[in-house]
Amino acid sequence: MKNLRRILCTILCFAMIITTGMTAFADTASAAGDKALEDGTYTFGVMTNTKMFKITPEDNGTCQTVVKDGKITATIRLSGDGYSKLYMGSSEEAAALEASNPNASAFIPYIEDADGKYTYEVPVEALNTPIHLSARGTKWYDRVIVFYEVLPQPVKASYTIQGDTLRFKWTKAAEPYISGYEIACAYDAEFTDLVPIETIAEGQNTTSAKVYLEKGDTYYLKVRSVLTIDGLQAYSDWSNVVAAKNITVAKPKLSSVTAGTSKATVKWTKKAVTGYEIQYGTSSTFKSAKTVRIGKASTVFKVIKNLKKGKTYYFRIRSYKNTADGVCYSGWTTKKSVKIK
Repeated sequence: MKNLRRILCTILCFAMIITTGMTAFADTASAAGDKALEDGTYTFGVMTNTKMFKITPEDNGTCQTVVKDGKITATIRLSGDGYSKLYMGSSEEAAALEASNPNASAFIPYIEDADGKYTYEVPVEALNTPIHLSARGTKWYDRVIVFYEVLPQPVKASYTIQGDTLRFKWTKAAEPYISGYEIACAYDAEFTDLVPIETIAEGQNTTSAKVYLEKGDTYYLKVRSVLTIDGLQAYSDWSNVVAAKNITVAKPKLSSVTAGTSKATVKWTKKAVTGYEIQYGTSSTFKSAKTVRIGKASTVFKVIKNLKKGKTYYFRIRSYKNTADGVCYSGWTTKKSVKIK
């Protein structure tokens, strides 16, 4: 393991904390569960509450579902062959029925398919809602299953770097019931040498995480969304993998800022970079400041217009380099201030 690793992950939660997210989730679940489906065949997501009652990995958390005359029947394939039949009720109810009528039509027997998988045709009382059933192994076991309509899709990952701080970013998942995201960070593209960071980002609106970098190391990152219904979880496929390295980006020199009538002219030195960003505002700490991006390395001045007369404005600049998966920044220059005419 590498020495002197100092990894910290600080999750940005913008508009949703977990309590608010769960309240919104409950409202959405009720609305989605009431939606009528047209007759036809669908591919739905499926989650279970235990590894002992697991959908076969080949189906990637999905099942084929038939809707006919308002009734939904799902064909699930389990990863093992330990259950001879299912029952849509508790284990106690199943055991009592079996004792009185072992061949009752209420039992759902397995059918072995061409791949050797045990399949079961399960009536779906409601989508996006936990369904309690029991499975017959050496005895009857209580199990929970959830069928959901919208499969979570992979998000798009990118990053920005300034100094030793990497901001890992991803697009917001659009599907309902997203409770957060899972992040993986490693020193290798195969993700065998993992970096010890906080891996869970809570809240659907959370779209970035902070990682502190060691100089010279390349970091590989990916993310996937987490769908949660009543404590059961499913995952999207992983995003694209981004490779991030703390490279040196030459900092420009802020040569001058000259005030004009409702404007200011900013000049700086040219560097071998992709472009520059100017930040300006009336606060010396750049609170609520505006940012202007210049996309040509050869540009060495910019006129900032529509400034308020008589106000003092503060300016600073930094350069950036685009990479395959993100953007690396230099540090900000020392600020300069002028009073607008």
